[in-house]
Amino acid sequence: MSVGSSSEKKLLEYALAVGEEIGRDRAFKILEKLLTQKRIAWLKKNQEKLDLSGTEVEKALQLICQKFEINPRNLKIIEKTPAKIVYQSFNPCPILEACKVLSLDTREVCKKAYEKSVIDFLKVFNPRLTFKRNYAKIRPYAKYCEETIELDENEN
Repeated sequence: MSVGSSSEKKLLEYALAVGEEIGRDRAFKILEKLLTQKRIAWLKKNQEKLDLSGTEVEKALQLICQKFEINPRNLKIIEKTPAKIVYQSFNPCPILEACKVLSLDTREVCKKAYEKSVIDFLKVFNPRLTFKRNYAKIRPYAKYCEETIELDENEN
């Protein structure tokens, strides 16, 4: 975990430094774009090798666990239907650790720099998937981060 938190810390330090010049929101937007590109490139490179099973939302959660190296034992599923999974994440989180060290609010950092990259990542996997993070239940303000993956059941 120290390697991941170190790299996240460096990324956030850089974004903050750039933010001094161009504004924090613009800097987080650039970071978000870079993270999105990196995550989608990973998916395109690895998609054929992934061993996913279950419903589309179950596959999406497995995909998130594989990409972000989350042990499923660190997740607690609190709602599950064929089209929706709501889970609480207790996993070691490098973003959380970096925010603590840099005295940043995870609600701001995760919303402005990290959430959309997960949304877009899942949209490439399956365009009917959506991802939401409950910012009322996010660490360190809660004991876990609560996230939802849903499948739009309407055909486009």
